[in-house]
Amino acid sequence: MNKCITYYISGHGFGHARRAGEVIRRLLQVRPALEIHVRTAAPQWLFAGLDVRCEKVAIDAGAIEDTPLQVNAVKTLQSAAELISHRDRIVGPEAAFVRQSGSSLVVADIPFLAGDIAEAAGVPCIGIGNFTWDWIYQPYVNAIPGYDGLLQTIRASYQKMSAYLRLPLSHPTSLFAESIDMPLVARHATRNLQDVLTHIGIETSDPRPRVLIGMRGGLQTQSLTNAAEESGMVFLYPEPIPVALPATVRPVRIDERMTFIDILHACQAVVCKFGYGIVADCAATRVPLLWPRRTGFREEELFESEAPSFVGQREIPLEDFESGKWAGYLAQLMQAPFPQPPVGLDGARACAEYILSKLGA
Repeated sequence: MNKCITYYISGHGFGHARRAGEVIRRLLQVRPALEIHVRTAAPQWLFAGLDVRCEKVAIDAGAIEDTPLQVNAVKTLQSAAELISHRDRIVGPEAAFVRQSGSSLVVADIPFLAGDIAEAAGVPCIGIGNFTWDWIYQPYVNAIPGYDGLLQTIRASYQKMSAYLRLPLSHPTSLFAESIDMPLVARHATRNLQDVLTHIGIETSDPRPRVLIGMRGGLQTQSLTNAAEESGMVFLYPEPIPVALPATVRPVRIDERMTFIDILHACQAVVCKFGYGIVADCAATRVPLLWPRRTGFREEELFESEAPSFVGQREIPLEDFESGKWAGYLAQLMQAPFPQPPVGLDGARACAEYILSKLGA
C-alpha cells in the first residue's frame, strides 16, 4: 500500500511554497510512489512539475501588507483573529480530508492550525520552518490592545506537533517536544549559462553585469528607469514590463522550464527584499543581494543578524532605492567577498529523510 502525506503550506509570500517544493521534490525522488496532498493558499503554479495533488485552502492568516515593504500590524492581527474564530469550520473538514485521503502524516510549513488538524485526524504532525507565527505576531500584540490570548492559542496549536525541523535563519523556540536543526533548504539551478542567456536574448560576449529584479510587485517603474539609465547594467525583470523602459531592462519569462534560480545563477547581483527564499537562493548560486528595508515584519531582524554569514549582501537606503540610485551600491556589492555559508545547503534532503523515517517502510 502506498504511503500518503498531507502537506500544509503557508500562502504568505512564495518562500514557504518554494522551500516546501524542494522537500517534496526530494521525497518523490526517494519514494516515487508516495502520495502527497498539498493544501495551501499559495499559487498552484509554484508546484508545477511536481507529482502532487494541490488544492487551494486558506489555512493561515500570514501578514497583511500595505506595500511589499510595509506590514499593517492591525490588519494582520485582525486577520489572525478571524482565522482563529473560524478554527472549527477549518479543522473539522480538513481532519476529515486527512482521514479520507489515507494520510498517515501531516507536514506543515508552518500553519499552526495544522497541529489541530493532525490531532483531530489522529495522525502526527511535523513542522518545518525558520519562524513560528506567534513569534511574528508578538510585537503587534504587545503594541495593540484587544488581542489577549491570541498568542497562547497559536502556541497551543504548535504544541500539538510532534516535531519541528528548525531551519537556519531561525529564532529560538521551546514550543515543540522535539526540535531538530536542519541545513538550509536551497534550490539549485539546472540550466547552464548559455541556455539562460539564449532565453533572455543576451550574447555571451556582452560584458555588462546582469542584475535580477526580485521585487515582486514592489518596484516603481521610475525607480527602475533611473537605475537602468545611471548604471549601464542589464536589468532582468521577471514579469511583463508594463510600460516603455530603457533597452537595458529585459523582460524574462519564468516557469518550470526556466526557473527563478536558473535566471539568478546567470546574474552578478539581485535586488530584492529579504526573505528566507532569496537568502537560500543567493547562498546556492553565490549571487549577492541588494536589499531595501522592510518594516513591520519581525523576520527582518533574523536576516540582518544572520544573513551576512550566508550571502554577500548590502542594504540600500529606502530613499536611494526609490529614486533608482543603485549603481554605487551594486558596484560595491559585486566587488565584495562572498562568505562561505556556515551550514550545508542540503536541507531538503535532511528534511525528507526525517519525514520518511516517520512514515516507515
